[in-house]
Amino acid sequence: MSLSVFGQTHSLGVKSGLSMTNVSSSDFLDTKFNPGFTGGLAYDLEFENGFHLGIDILSAQKGFGLIIQFTNETGLNNPRIDSEWVFKYIAFPMKAGLSVGDSKFSGIFYAGLVPSFLTLTEVRIPSFDGIAAQRLDQREVVENFDIGGLLEAGLYCKINEKFSLLGVLDFQHSFSKTAGSAFASARHYGMTFSVGAKYKLGS
Repeated sequence: MSLSVFGQTHSLGVKSGLSMTNVSSSDFLDTKFNPGFTGGLAYDLEFENGFHLGIDILSAQKGFGLIIQFTNETGLNNPRIDSEWVFKYIAFPMKAGLSVGDSKFSGIFYAGLVPSFLTLTEVRIPSFDGIAAQRLDQREVVENFDIGGLLEAGLYCKINEKFSLLGVLDFQHSFSKTAGSAFASARHYGMTFSVGAKYKLGS
């Protein structure tokens, strides 16, 4: 939805997409990127000169893959197990940027901050050697709040005066630590590609 007042346009849209995330850390070895879902609402305030302010409300999944080496009672190593660390947040990207383009297509470039509040974290371990698959709650060792930096580039396609489609690619990197003192160097990072739409009210 959108409403223009004194040269300003207030827009509300929806978007969802796929993220690929990991952690930068000296505490973990052999980590790999994990896919996750991101989606929610996007608000944008556009000024006549092409300057934008925006805030989103998103359900965002982050995480990473980690190889776990189990050792049995004789000291022999069992097969290496690919575990999955999953973190789910409610995120509030706050950003500023500029748009360029014509009446049909436009590009927009944002930079900002992403405060996020943890809602779930677990380690997912697949079945091996007759042991059933497990999901272990890890909330007690993970920080409940995360904040990071954001760079975002988007392409808008105007369908008519009220309706536009969008594609967005963003990169995020956390400033705050992901877990407690046991993994103090871990920081989330990754990219998300989203698609969505926004709708305008008024002339």
